[in-house]
Amino acid sequence: MDYRFKKTERLKSAERISEVFKQGLVLKKGFLIIRFVENNLDAHRIAFSVPKRKVASAVKRNLIKRRLREVYRLNKPLLDEIWPDKKMDLVLLYLASEVKDYERIEANYQKVLRSLNNA
Repeated sequence: MDYRFKKTERLKSAERISEVFKQGLVLKKGFLIIRFVENNLDAHRIAFSVPKRKVASAVKRNLIKRRLREVYRLNKPLLDEIWPDKKMDLVLLYLASEVKDYERIEANYQKVLRSLNNA
């Protein structure tokens, strides 16, 4: 399994991100929300969001986004288990007002993905 976070896996298009917000399905567990919609590509693409209203400090927002990217990167095989034949565009939102440690973020992310698997 390739654990790199490639450029092809980054969701950067503003149009596509707004489409995910408008048309995508939503799943919330704890302080994480995942919005997702199917794409026609050969890879999952993901964007990360930490609202400025929740975490005012840019340093803390960037720390949280680095942790979210790492959690995604190390747990990529779970997405392929959930959607073996489909590829998705995802937006991962962090809604806690304080910085959580890496282990809590990872546990919450895995909980969200497990609930996706059960749905």
